[in-house]
Amino acid sequence: MKRRRSRPLPKKKVVIVGNGNRANVVKAIEALRPIVESSAHLVAVDLRQQIDLEEIKADLVLVFGGDGSILEVARRLGLNQIPVAGINLGKFGFLAEFSLEEINEDMEKLLAGNFQTGPRLMLNCRILRARKLRQKGLALNDAVITSSGPSRMLYINLHINGEMVTTFGGDGLIVATPVGSTAHSLSAGGPILVPDMEAFIISPICPHTLANRPLVVPSNSKLLVSVSSPSSGVILTLDGQLFFKINPQDRIEITRARQYFKLVKTERRTFFQTLNEKLHWEKR
Repeated sequence: MKRRRSRPLPKKKVVIVGNGNRANVVKAIEALRPIVESSAHLVAVDLRQQIDLEEIKADLVLVFGGDGSILEVARRLGLNQIPVAGINLGKFGFLAEFSLEEINEDMEKLLAGNFQTGPRLMLNCRILRARKLRQKGLALNDAVITSSGPSRMLYINLHINGEMVTTFGGDGLIVATPVGSTAHSLSAGGPILVPDMEAFIISPICPHTLANRPLVVPSNSKLLVSVSSPSSGVILTLDGQLFFKINPQDRIEITRARQYFKLVKTERRTFFQTLNEKLHWEKR
């Protein structure tokens, strides 16, 4: 009997994303593009943020840049959360887990689909006016409410699951995911959460009352935030990249997004090893 020849597995579909205005990003993509094309089907190369990632069909997104590039891609993917591998060409690299040297060594495994992803919680933010949706956006790191002008105290009302919790007086308020716990929230005194926790951090910025401390709440909580004063000049910022003007009659609803961001994890280091490296924790 003749043995049937096994059909070769179809090539994985890959998208490359990077900032075309950065010379080191373009250089790295040009160097690795032939490797990708030899082992996978390169669907698109997006260097100008012109491709609708929410509509694209692919198995993997390779993001060349820093954490900011990955935050942007997470939002652009919307409901179409394809696994994302970050190649760190920035400064910090909490999300961009692979160095250029590491991605050169691991590329064949990634293109063969031999990788693990860590689901990462995202925020769904909706700005309501008279109970009608005015604007909305996703965030992977955080939603931050601040004054648009310097040295202006805000009074921010917080409801959780319909219950009035408190009014924060201070420079602003941060609602962060576990991913965002090592970003702005950390510098505001918030705790670090391990990435797969199902929780939000609510951190006041420079609170006028020292008793106002960060809160950790379950991710199924529904947060409703409003600003009682000042009457103008309030901004909602998502991931430090999207900005929305907030009026006194607006309510900001923050809940867990339906979709999870799928971050491709390196096997070279654990989360705590990354913390030690990035935050320069002292070892004895």
